[in-house]
Amino acid sequence: MATVTDSGLVTGVSTGGANIYVISGGQQDTKNIRVVPNYAGSWSGSSYVTGCSQTGAYATFNYCSSDFSTNSVFPYNMSLTQSLDTVTGTFYLGTLQFGQSSETMDGGGGVALSANYYSGVSTIYCVWNLSSSTPGRLAGTVRQTWSASTVPGQMVVTGTIRDSMKTFGAMPTTDNRFENIVHRWQELVRR
Repeated sequence: MATVTDSGLVTGVSTGGANIYVISGGQQDTKNIRVVPNYAGSWSGSSYVTGCSQTGAYATFNYCSSDFSTNSVFPYNMSLTQSLDTVTGTFYLGTLQFGQSSETMDGGGGVALSANYYSGVSTIYCVWNLSSSTPGRLAGTVRQTWSASTVPGQMVVTGTIRDSMKTFGAMPTTDNRFENIVHRWQELVRR
């Protein structure tokens, strides 16, 4: 979990806990440390759809077949900050910006960030389950729950993060497929 030099410099090597034993000048002490991943920064990548289920009005219009079929790939960007084991940030699905989220890492160094995107009567509630076992890379899953206050049912889209890496800035992508789906959905709901 950590290495210690002869001069006492402790360096985290992998996620987890470690007890550091110090003996100096006839004195002995122990320090318990926790090594966590570094999530801070701007991230860019994509996720691919692993599943889609729909009920009510969503099933009527069958977005799972037309827009969220298995293995469809969608871009995302995130901007995260970190204070010890607490991660805070915002993220984009394509051009849609979600609200801010802040959570504490679990015992294995993973973190689940959740936030909403609102547009008219439509809401997309998104949960990102993130891990980072390799510096500068993210892994994990994403779950989107689509709903509208004026119609019954919902749609749940699950995906797996792929090719994620730190970038120089978390800006929305120019991919507007999510935005187009939201606009089409709102037109159908208004009818």
